[in-house]
Amino acid sequence: MVRHFHALGTRAITVSGGGEPTLHPGFDSFIDLCGELDVHVGLITNGLQWSDKPRKIPANGKLIWARMSIVDSESGTYDVERLRRFSENLSDVAVGCYATITKNANVDFIERLADMAEALSNVTHFKLGENSQEAAPEKMAEIKRRVLPGRAKVIVQSQSEAGKETNRCLVSLLRPVVAADGYVYPCCDLNLKDAGYVDPVMFRMGHWRDFGPDTKAFNGSICQRCIWSHYNEALDSLMKPLEHERFL
Repeated sequence: MVRHFHALGTRAITVSGGGEPTLHPGFDSFIDLCGELDVHVGLITNGLQWSDKPRKIPANGKLIWARMSIVDSESGTYDVERLRRFSENLSDVAVGCYATITKNANVDFIERLADMAEALSNVTHFKLGENSQEAAPEKMAEIKRRVLPGRAKVIVQSQSEAGKETNRCLVSLLRPVVAADGYVYPCCDLNLKDAGYVDPVMFRMGHWRDFGPDTKAFNGSICQRCIWSHYNEALDSLMKPLEHERFL
């Protein structure tokens, strides 16, 4: 699959999933292959393999950035020092941190993590995202009031910032998502049903083996919301002929 997309011009791959990708037995060889093909790699992980169980990155790898997802933002008992150990074991990698905010999020804990992120030189950002299945506007407002001031690395993303759907989703061609079922999807934030599940067939762009130069942009008119709307607007502008292009 990596070789297929590399032949199409892929220059970077983000490794993510509804599980922990570093536990896959083929993870190291995957990183090695990306290094061989000069494909840069980004990783979304819970950080355990490089904090609680430090391990070495394959020597010829191309891991450029790694984002550590916080698995508990409510109880306040999460080991904040894990972020320090993670960043130190990946000292040559740009490290990010992400916490999902629910109605019960522990703001004191979030503040401690934010301070930790500010102090670590290779941590580029600490992103706080609202739970996609249950909005928490009051908690997000409290976090903005207490955590944002004076901290340059904190990014807050609320569900209210999601834009409208688009008939021509250019993000689906620029950064398509290949899921474990082998099918290609337009993005990693699909339309959630009331029960919190998604009907995958509606969003399939075809199997990864069939994805190619003739693949059309996904018709996002079926999406109820889109966190990539501004991204699509920018891409749409870039695709149009520019007046006085040479001066730009």
